[in-house]
Amino acid sequence: MNTYFRPVVIFCCLCAFFSQGLWAFPSNIDSLKLEVPKMRPVQKVPTMLFIAERSLRRSTEEALKYANRALELAYRENMDSSLVQAYDILGKCHYFNGAIYQAIDCYEKGLNIAYERGDQRQIAVLQNGLGVAFNKKGEFEKALEHFYKSLEIMESSGNDRMAASIRSNIGALHKEMKQYDDAIDNYSKALAVMQRYKDRRGISHVYNNLGDVYSETNDYEKAISFYRNSLSLKLELGFSRSAINTLSNMGRLFLAEVMYDSAEVYFDRALAMAQSEKNPYLIQKIYEGKSEIYLAKGAYAQARISYEKSLEIAQLNGERPEVAELSKKLAEVYALLGNYEKAYQHEKLHAELRDSIYTEESQRQVADMQARRKLQEKEAEIKNLQQDEAFTRLKLTFSILISIFFVLSFLALYVRFKEKKRSNVLLEDKNHAIRDTYALLERRTREISDQNDLLKQQTEEIHHQNELLKQSNSDLEQFAYVASHDLREPLRTIRSYMQLLQKRYEEKLDASAKEFIDYAVKGAFRMDQLLRDLLDYSRIGRTRLIVSPVPLDSLVEEVLHNLSRQIDDSNAVINVGKLPVVNGHESQLEQLFQNLLSNALKFSGNKPPEISISSETKDHEAVISITDNGIGIDDRYRDKIFTIFQRLHTQEKYQGTGIGLAICKRVVQQHGGELWFESEMGKGTTFYVSLPLTEPALETPKAGAIK
Repeated sequence: MNTYFRPVVIFCCLCAFFSQGLWAFPSNIDSLKLEVPKMRPVQKVPTMLFIAERSLRRSTEEALKYANRALELAYRENMDSSLVQAYDILGKCHYFNGAIYQAIDCYEKGLNIAYERGDQRQIAVLQNGLGVAFNKKGEFEKALEHFYKSLEIMESSGNDRMAASIRSNIGALHKEMKQYDDAIDNYSKALAVMQRYKDRRGISHVYNNLGDVYSETNDYEKAISFYRNSLSLKLELGFSRSAINTLSNMGRLFLAEVMYDSAEVYFDRALAMAQSEKNPYLIQKIYEGKSEIYLAKGAYAQARISYEKSLEIAQLNGERPEVAELSKKLAEVYALLGNYEKAYQHEKLHAELRDSIYTEESQRQVADMQARRKLQEKEAEIKNLQQDEAFTRLKLTFSILISIFFVLSFLALYVRFKEKKRSNVLLEDKNHAIRDTYALLERRTREISDQNDLLKQQTEEIHHQNELLKQSNSDLEQFAYVASHDLREPLRTIRSYMQLLQKRYEEKLDASAKEFIDYAVKGAFRMDQLLRDLLDYSRIGRTRLIVSPVPLDSLVEEVLHNLSRQIDDSNAVINVGKLPVVNGHESQLEQLFQNLLSNALKFSGNKPPEISISSETKDHEAVISITDNGIGIDDRYRDKIFTIFQRLHTQEKYQGTGIGLAICKRVVQQHGGELWFESEMGKGTTFYVSLPLTEPALETPKAGAIK
């Protein structure tokens, strides 16, 4: 009976709601809020959800307040559909506030209810929300799993437009994972659907996303083409803010291509539009982009002016993280201009803001954790009340049944007076059975209550462990930040002040003082180089290696161009033979050959360096040899030369940090190859590098001598 009764009741309530209030929604949200207290529960819940949805972009705090009130009332009134919608809105609120764990928790709770109801559309929407949240969290495999579940539901139900939107999210996820072919495939499928429905807004965004993909893959011609198509549509549709972002992207693309004039033109167009829109955030970002152009051109004075304009806007808007980052960049620009006092002031401001922001972030995380705990306690309280009400109804029903039973028994005794004795015995037996059943029911209820208490305790322990793990991850991230950034800051400060001391008091210092200051400056430079080399060494192997065909002839030519000054200074002769195409990571291989050739030039002794580069093919790999006529390597150092910080000579004789060959060894190992050498003291050294060939192996003849 309950199966058919509940839908009828809900249908009648909705009809009453539509007839009394829905069609008369005030256009002003504030007026609608005043009507909420006058409504019945069946009207209040959808109205509060409507207010929460409309307030989401404007104020997440207000959206959270109304969504939580709707959730509590929906639980009391058993409005399952509204429960799912409330959890969806709460998940979006927490996502926009950066509380990703709470967002995932809300989406999962709503998804459980949607599965119980069998509402496929709500399931698809919540699966998509979970995909977005896990993507933000960096758990790409989970995000991809949820996106494809949502996509399957939308495609099977024929909702192509929603499926195209999910395809676009999947494309963005593949772009984050650097899987650019999959990203382009999904974006293209989404674009085809949007073009069929003439969804110009969606088309403009997909064009922009494809421009981002081709920009990251260095296919600048295609990137510019998609950016221009996106810009044209956005300008036609009047999407000024989005058009400004596209113009900025085009400016950064031309900056990457070292086309500074074109980059400045697009940044100027973006700046003019942002100023007409009176959008301080975009204006600040554009000034920051223009500063990068001036830095690249070496126009440090213009870079300083542009950075100061960006800093002023960020300070007016109260964007403290942006202020901290811009202060750091201004410190570097002032140092390049030789104004070390200003550099110190901005460096000090950066350090103060960074510490303050880190403290506030920690406090915000604690507040998020407390809010989540309160939400869970409130939900548990509501569920307990529901269980108590259900149990009370069960006892009342049971009591009524017992009363009916006794009445019927009394009537039976009255009708069958002659069988009184036998009926009394029968009634007594039945009473005993009922009491036993009731006792068994009470005992089972107590057991269930004990199990619920145990489950609640275990859940709290799991939450506690999760918070400890979260804190541990945060500590590791902070350590990584200190290791990669903060250790170099005091070195720059020491170096800057020692140089300032040397410059200001040069005439007042004796020879010993000048020598001591020179030692300190050189030591600071060497420690900075050590930290940078150590970071380069640690980065290799931490991320998944993405390989592609790399022609070694053009790569070696680029390396020789980078070392042209060292080659000219040493009057070196370098012979390059035929080199193959190998499978590898281009930037890492360039670092490998640059380190090996730089060592061959450095350790040449007193004679001009003569270096030969050749290769031969064995099975499915290429063995590249680099031979020099230098000082050679003693055989007793064979096991130590590839060890980090292992130096065979003093710093005064040959400069270096002792990390170069360790980096080479690690690069070759990550490519699945080997690195070894043969040497004879005083006659030279040959380093051998084995690398996997492409299929089929390609070789481009390129031989000759370079002086």
